[in-house]
Amino acid sequence: MTLPAFIFFMTGLIMEALWLLANAGGRNESDWVRKTLGLEAAVLVVGALLAGLVALFGGTQVTVSLDDGWIGWIFVILGLFLLAAGILAPTLLPRVSEQSILIVQFVILVNLFQPGVVIPVFSLVLFSILPILLILWLVLRKTSPSPILKLFIYFWYLIILVAQTFLSGQMALFNQPGLNLFEGFTFGAVFFFIILHGLFLVRFFLIITSLILPRNRKNAIDAIRTIFYDDQTSIPSFLLFMLGTTAVTVLLNRFQIPMANLWISLLIMLIIQLAFNPAVRQQFEQFRSRAA
Repeated sequence: MTLPAFIFFMTGLIMEALWLLANAGGRNESDWVRKTLGLEAAVLVVGALLAGLVALFGGTQVTVSLDDGWIGWIFVILGLFLLAAGILAPTLLPRVSEQSILIVQFVILVNLFQPGVVIPVFSLVLFSILPILLILWLVLRKTSPSPILKLFIYFWYLIILVAQTFLSGQMALFNQPGLNLFEGFTFGAVFFFIILHGLFLVRFFLIITSLILPRNRKNAIDAIRTIFYDDQTSIPSFLLFMLGTTAVTVLLNRFQIPMANLWISLLIMLIIQLAFNPAVRQQFEQFRSRAA
């Protein structure tokens, strides 16, 4: 990618990290969303100014790759941070609910049915449709699954989230020279989000396998309670949102929008981090009441 696109890549990555850090540290603060958005706006302005200056002095002709020494050092530092965040201190992970996991799975399933995707029918039913039907049944009945069932639901969510990103080849976008600034920005945010979940998938696999020993089940249950939201949105709002996200996924593929898989990953991030985040909904309701 070009140097300005790399600057926007790092800007998106930093903004995603700031959002997750604020979400982890501000769960008991009512105004953390507003404060974080202000900080991220400042980061975006700095990134845009820096990219503009680089482009002004001919930086659009400079390309960067993982073979560059200074890029390698940046990714070493980033890798150590992600390792600590994903395995040693997983509180950085965005929290989820049965509803948000269901919509993410449904979006990925719809994407699999698009032209050009070949997958065995048995595998599709076993590994995609059955989990979706299970979670849909729980959501519509407003039945909270047991902590052990939540463990397996979240484990499956991590698998499909990471798998769809790597199988679609999104991680190879770094070496693509034609990325524009917005694509670089989005890729940076998606990169941080997916790698963080990929590392936590390793840790969560160890948690799942530790359930064989009864003494480990309490620790596993405590871990899952910090990951899931207790509150849910109304069923009509949930169904409307699921239809909307499905329509977006179909349209991206139907009209063969460039970087469709990247935008689908962005959609998944927005579902997890914004649409079903109680703190974000609370801030939105407060803003709407003041505007009214």
